[in-house]
Amino acid sequence: MNYYKKTAAFAAGLLIAISACTPAFTAFAETENPDDDFVMIDDDGNVIGKETVSEGDIITSGDYKYTVKDDGTVSVLSCGHGGETFTLPVEIDGKKVSHIDGGAFLELNAKKIIIPAAVGYDLTENPFASCILTEEFEVEAGNEALCSVDNVLFTKDKKKLIAYPAGAAKKEYTIPEGTETIGTAAFYESKLESIKVPACVTKLERHCFSAMKSLKSADLSETKLKELPPMTFAASSALTEAKLPETLEKIEVAAFMDCSSLETITLPESLTSVGQSAFQGTAMKKVIIPASVSKIGYNAFGYVDEETPVEGFTVIGTPNTEAQTYCTDGDSEYNYQNHFTFKTFEDYQNELDFGSLDMKSSGDYMYAVDGDETYLILCDSAEETLVVPDEIDGHVITSIYKNAFQGCISKEITLPEGVKTIGEDVFSTHLVSLTLPASFEEFTTDEPFVNCSKLKSLSVAEGNEKYSSENGILYNKDKSVLLIYPQAKEDEKTVLPSSVKAIAVSAFCYNEHLKVLDLSSVEAVGDYAFDGCTALNTVKFSENLKDVGYCAFLGCRSLKNVRVYKNLVSIGEYAFGYDYDDALEMKMHDDPDKYKDENGNIPKPYSLVHSFRMYADADSVAAQYAEDCAIETVYDAFTVGYTNVDKRVIY
Repeated sequence: MNYYKKTAAFAAGLLIAISACTPAFTAFAETENPDDDFVMIDDDGNVIGKETVSEGDIITSGDYKYTVKDDGTVSVLSCGHGGETFTLPVEIDGKKVSHIDGGAFLELNAKKIIIPAAVGYDLTENPFASCILTEEFEVEAGNEALCSVDNVLFTKDKKKLIAYPAGAAKKEYTIPEGTETIGTAAFYESKLESIKVPACVTKLERHCFSAMKSLKSADLSETKLKELPPMTFAASSALTEAKLPETLEKIEVAAFMDCSSLETITLPESLTSVGQSAFQGTAMKKVIIPASVSKIGYNAFGYVDEETPVEGFTVIGTPNTEAQTYCTDGDSEYNYQNHFTFKTFEDYQNELDFGSLDMKSSGDYMYAVDGDETYLILCDSAEETLVVPDEIDGHVITSIYKNAFQGCISKEITLPEGVKTIGEDVFSTHLVSLTLPASFEEFTTDEPFVNCSKLKSLSVAEGNEKYSSENGILYNKDKSVLLIYPQAKEDEKTVLPSSVKAIAVSAFCYNEHLKVLDLSSVEAVGDYAFDGCTALNTVKFSENLKDVGYCAFLGCRSLKNVRVYKNLVSIGEYAFGYDYDDALEMKMHDDPDKYKDENGNIPKPYSLVHSFRMYADADSVAAQYAEDCAIETVYDAFTVGYTNVDKRVIY
């Protein structure tokens, strides 16, 4: 059963009290009287009464203090035996012993504990957690409930390990095959440095590996465990490695609390829940949290103690998941507020890659050589027109690293022959024109120029086998795919080559000059292809258009109508007729619950463009999209040039 303070919302004050180790752990907020308002909660979460014993009921007999139960049997409260060998009592003062209290052996210093065959009371909940000097458990022949294997106490069927002798000098231990359960506080304060849990183990009970001051390594990776119980490894201060199973779903409250040497841990993709204070008091400066995690308790990560956060703590995860939410999670009632740094997996990996490079400086450039590759890491040139040299210190540049030109104010840049790849966010907002070499092969991101608001022209050197350019626009080699239409290109009307069959992801995004566009040869439009093209008011589509991506024309607020034909096969959400709505976004931020759908998800802060209509064929994909979005639809229509006409107006 578990003790909670009614006023506590998180287990920040979890204590391991040996006297209560068997029945519970405690969690409470600091008050003048920590006993006020306590309730006891059993394993099912039910509040029960806390048993009390008055002084007048306690009987002292030799080494023992006990009470007599209603059935005339004895419940042992404490034992002051000082010898090196201790035999559990079967009777005291002629009365049968039926129960050993969880704190009964606090003062016991025995190195050997003998359990007679006649002991009939339940020891499976382990009253021996405080016996830190014990080196050996011996079970006499004939005991029907218990047995000893290599001085370790088990149930008779050897399926549950009850207690490991904490005083034993052994450094390594592998749980025996056939063991299914590791009992409550089974290894409490043992001297082991390494422990391995085999696949046969299916259950761990609370505190099972807690306060193991010498434990450095614990391997649970071969098991199929789904849960780490409360305080599994709590206060195991030397622990540096804990291998978790791939099946793990829950890490309960304070499971690794005060494992002060634990710097890193790999959380499995199966994990869904991390309990309160689970990793409080560890040496972790960062944590990678899988997207599968949907619940993280207070103080679970990033806290030295209940009130002190770890300086600079970083959470690495997937955007818009619980990992990111935890970074700013808070509760004003308990004066609890997280201020942690969040990084995506990609950003984190890029940092690792960057940190591993041996960087060197040469003039306006910083570069790094890695085998056959030479990375241009940084350029801080002040030249308005910049021609990057073919070689730097004799090394041919093969790759432009992430953010390399962000500190460069050059407007016109020509990259040298030899460059094969260009990373993410390479160029600054100063860039107006860029020339790619014949050697260039790949952008490592779908949106290489998304922040280049002044870019007007892209050109490709002759001989490039993968890319081509025309009129400042970037295409693939055969011009079947339009890749990049510069944001600052000032043409109001564009007619594309008839060879163009596809518009790439974000290809035209944020161009605010283009008004009229002929896509009469295009069969596929990628996600966000025209995102933020606020001036675009006329688009002519092909009757062979088959696919329109997610948010393809989002933010095209001047586009009041489109004619889409029956050959369209798929259309993404928010593809047509939607604009960004800042006011709605603010309302959603202030009262998110109000906007949640039946699945608990909050929709995007987009609103329909005023007076937007679709010209579509009846029973078509386009017509269904319009109906689902409550967009006005015209079925009897034809197109004259760039103008869509409603037949009903004519007749």
